[in-house]
Amino acid sequence: MILRRLVYLVVFSISLFPLLVHGQSLKSEINTILSDFTGNNKPGCAIAILKDNQVIYSEGHGLANLEHHIAFTPKTVSDIGSVAKQITCFATLLLEAEGKLALEDSLHQYIEDLPEFESPILIKHLMTHTSGLREIYASRAVAGGRDGDGILQSDAQRLVQYSNTLNFTPGTQYNYCNTAYMLLADIITAVSGEPFESFLQSRIFKPLGMNETYVMDIQGEWFHNNADSYRTMEDGSYKKIFDNSTVQGAGGIYTSLEDMTKWLQNYTDLIVGSPEIIAKMRTPTILNDGAQLNYGLGLQINDFLSLNNFRHSGSSAGYRAYLGYFDESKLGILIKTNQGEIPVSEIVELVLKEFADPVIPEQAGSPENSDPAPSSMTDADLSKFEGQYYCPELEMTYHIKVEDVHLVISSLRNGDIRLNRNGQTDFSSDTWYLKNIQFIVDSGQVKGFRLDNGRVMNMLFTKVDY
Repeated sequence: MILRRLVYLVVFSISLFPLLVHGQSLKSEINTILSDFTGNNKPGCAIAILKDNQVIYSEGHGLANLEHHIAFTPKTVSDIGSVAKQITCFATLLLEAEGKLALEDSLHQYIEDLPEFESPILIKHLMTHTSGLREIYASRAVAGGRDGDGILQSDAQRLVQYSNTLNFTPGTQYNYCNTAYMLLADIITAVSGEPFESFLQSRIFKPLGMNETYVMDIQGEWFHNNADSYRTMEDGSYKKIFDNSTVQGAGGIYTSLEDMTKWLQNYTDLIVGSPEIIAKMRTPTILNDGAQLNYGLGLQINDFLSLNNFRHSGSSAGYRAYLGYFDESKLGILIKTNQGEIPVSEIVELVLKEFADPVIPEQAGSPENSDPAPSSMTDADLSKFEGQYYCPELEMTYHIKVEDVHLVISSLRNGDIRLNRNGQTDFSSDTWYLKNIQFIVDSGQVKGFRLDNGRVMNMLFTKVDY
């Protein structure tokens, strides 16, 4: 018996030796990449690499807390942002497997008091970013919201209640939407009969041994071993930044790297769920016209460096997170940080070069910046656009005036923003949430404008009398 154990240990050690040697080189290269971003006085990150579903690398770098010089380790808890979306989809599919809902069900079957749009919004539309709903962060910015302002879970339903149109007909386009995932969390609560976090804890986290994973459903809630979140200032110093929201479903999950590892391992060595659930999450979304997306249910799929994979990234305040799995190499990569400057994509590409055969595209040269065509309009030409514009969806008013042969749009919270003219009625700004403005002119009279910032489309502002 002793001899058999010795033989086993020798064979196991020989099989593991290449990975250990490989890992030492990889560790050195990762340290080189991170040398400018982490250290004894800088925020940090934690990185894990899995091969054949076994952890071959798990390291922390830099600090979780600058004030008290607390290291960022694989046990450090931080917000994983939109990586949480796959967990929301997984929970939804658990309920579907029990016959408690169907992905073809209408949103209105589970949440009352929402307007009836021309085409129904189905649960599958929420999961695939094809619902056409206004995105809550983009809408909040248009309405005067600022970084650090809190969003409550109830705000998602309230935003939809005030909406009178959609960005597009459900199922016809892809447009990333946190609002939809917040509503998914509300549906899970309604169907399961218990709070969203309680359902996740009892059905997913506890069975997987994810004992350091939580949902921030209370503003200001704190968690054991939680990292602070930082932004780099122009002088190289750091300041804390906060996500004061209680957003559930779309994000708001705080977890450790060790717990994230258990979640990733469950994709291939199932403890919770079923192969059918994993297959559904990894199935490309098909739009109404038959076009195929590189997005499944809470996962981006097969769209990265010509490799079969699933992945997702996340961002919240200064927190960043990444989860990726690459089939041919049976390779998993996990990254968590508490500052936005850490080059996550560079680390991912480094690991893939070591273990896979990615197709790394050549970096294209930066296009030359070109200023918008100078306006040939005079103050008199532009004066017809002056006035007050109101959006009932957001209960928001913008004022437009002429200054130095330019239109300036302003509000109490957003201040003055200059508009660039792109056409007779088309204008744009360098401020992302007021990206494109199309004025509506009828018989020479300006009636209003429609706003498009990418995640909010065709939002109507009507010109009103002073």
